[in-house]
Amino acid sequence: MALPRSIESLTLYRQTVNGAAIYAEVKPFLSGNGELHFDARVVDSKGRLYLELKKYCTTPLPVTVESNLLAPLKELMKDS
Repeated sequence: MALPRSIESLTLYRQTVNGAAIYAEVKPFLSGNGELHFDARVVDSKGRLYLELKKYCTTPLPVTVESNLLAPLKELMKDS
């Protein structure tokens, strides 16, 4: 877990609310220097794109989180 640091780009798409379910898709990746970045999109169940976020970077929290508190999150992300 970390705090926001920077993004490469953010694109908002004009869509009208249509009653379709909306989902966030987030893909983590490592840059060439080993930094963890994320690309994300918000789409609806009909495939319409609402938002794109590229190269979202974080900065570490100033305090550590106990490993037993992180265990449920790690389990959820294990198959990502």
